[in-house]
Amino acid sequence: RLVMMERGWSVVLCHVRGGGELGARWHASGKGPHKINSIHDLRACVDYVSHCDKAYLSSSSKIALHTASAGGLVVGAFLNMFTGLVGAAVVKA
Repeated sequence: RLVMMERGWSVVLCHVRGGGELGARWHASGKGPHKINSIHDLRACVDYVSHCDKAYLSSSSKIALHTASAGGLVVGAFLNMFTGLVGAAVVKA
């Protein structure tokens, strides 16, 4: 991440519901039938970044997503539901 930042990128970490970083309730509220919460959390994060940094991010093509493992499902669904909000996505298995 440091190399990207040294080259002018903004790096934002988005902990959507379903991940274990914020406890058991956070994890449970984003899995199974509640997976849609994770997708909407990602949408809120992308919206926040694009509005906060409007001067730097002149277009959504300058926003890229990166995820691994189960996050691929969330990013894949996000890309299908909200086309055109990001310029690229890298999904690792």
